[in-house]
Amino acid sequence: MPDRPHAPPGILGSSPGLRRVLAQVARYAPTDHTVLITGETGTGKELIARAVHAQSGRAGELVPVSCANLSVELFDSELFGHEKGSFTGASGHSRGLAVAASRGTLFLDEVGELPLPLQAKLLRFLQERTVRPVGSQAERPVDVRIVAATHRDLAAMVAAGSFREDLLYRLDALRLHLPPLRDRGEDLVAIARHVVAGFEHERGIGHRVLTRSAEAALRAHTWPGNVRDLRRVLNRLALATTRADGAITGAMVRAELQVDARPKTPEAAILTLLADAGSATIVDLARVARMPRKSAQRWARTLVEKGAITMTGRSTGTRYHLPAPKVAEPPARPSADDARWEAALAVLARDGRVTRQSLAERSGTSERTATRLLAEMAARGLLHREGATGRWCAYVRPPQGETQP
Repeated sequence: MPDRPHAPPGILGSSPGLRRVLAQVARYAPTDHTVLITGETGTGKELIARAVHAQSGRAGELVPVSCANLSVELFDSELFGHEKGSFTGASGHSRGLAVAASRGTLFLDEVGELPLPLQAKLLRFLQERTVRPVGSQAERPVDVRIVAATHRDLAAMVAAGSFREDLLYRLDALRLHLPPLRDRGEDLVAIARHVVAGFEHERGIGHRVLTRSAEAALRAHTWPGNVRDLRRVLNRLALATTRADGAITGAMVRAELQVDARPKTPEAAILTLLADAGSATIVDLARVARMPRKSAQRWARTLVEKGAITMTGRSTGTRYHLPAPKVAEPPARPSADDARWEAALAVLARDGRVTRQSLAERSGTSERTATRLLAEMAARGLLHREGATGRWCAYVRPPQGETQP
């Protein structure tokens, strides 16, 4: 058997699937190409991202960004930084996460969760590799390597209109796909033994050991949440055992997993799977909902008719997904014939924000007129001021629910 490729602490196992991924890491890491890491939730995508960075030779740090937690209002400030006084609460200068990752790696975790307006901004950053802090008109280049990760099927999201195709092309220069835990053979037992051995040093737990029957019961489970799910279950079992020898038995494992499986209705099981995996086949739905394939098809058809899920493809290629998140449409304009209002909304759609200078340049009006127009649009609830005052005051789309009729 060939030597196992180098991996940082935390990545355990020697299955063919894992060895293949680590060999790809060794080939991809020294390049500057963007890497997209895919795989089900809990498979260790961040650990692989750290392996790519560790073997890249880049002098900077790996800076993780949770795309699921980036808000439309604060995206520019968090990623690109801001100047002091550029908006309410900006009491000092912030360099932003992209600059913090300079000469290192920017890790975009769960990139599939980005709303469409933010996808356009991310695409521009990936193309230009420059940042402009909020409140500044100066752009500066950044030397940063991009690694992204997602548990969603981005190609299916492109087909559904919820993810930009051009952004997918930018992110998917090199791909690493992590196999689920159920397909990694004896890696599952190796990881479980490592987790349990670690309890020896945790306060309130102490020495614990897996019996052979416990390891067999762990192998028999499908682990929809993968390594994260396995750690959660083992932690509960380690705290629950009262045996003097600290043993975790097969009966304990089976009882714990049955408790987990009990409350799930077929509908809840299907929706939970799609929320975790992004997309699934009818075989996946039948397995998770614990029902025959024909029954799963009936449930899926009912959920599609209710609008709770969507489907793409035909016959054996059919995949099911949660509906794409709805993107708020621009609010109705009082005067559709006014070219200056059109210009303001065009700049907003292009840049995600509009200033009196950008509006004046687009519409050919004076900055004074542009200031009055933007203030009027904000008063009508069509725009929302970010907080700055003066020439570089920026307006964005109003927070959801605040738009006036």
